[in-house]
Amino acid sequence: MVFLDSNFRGMVNTNMKTVEIELSDQQFDTLKNLSIEHNRSISEILNIAVDQLFSVHEKRNINLAKMQMAKGIWSDRDDIHDTDEYVREIRKGTSKRLKKIGIW
Repeated sequence: MVFLDSNFRGMVNTNMKTVEIELSDQQFDTLKNLSIEHNRSISEILNIAVDQLFSVHEKRNINLAKMQMAKGIWSDRDDIHDTDEYVREIRKGTSKRLKKIGIW
């Protein structure tokens, strides 16, 4: 889904390339309607959609990189042997505490 935020202008690039794409009638009609509704060219709508798609992809890559950096962060800890047991131990009593403060 493309979100046409009035503040979002997409990437500014003076070195634009032309590509030929094939669209279904429904896709073209949707683009045409968005173009009319937002007073932008079909090219602008497509550029915004591509920029948003790449932005989402980039954020996913950043999050994946962060997770990969965190991998093994506790590997040198000698007080944690079985992670399942450790998690069960630190969660022990959580329900009772939540009930006590009125959350559960």
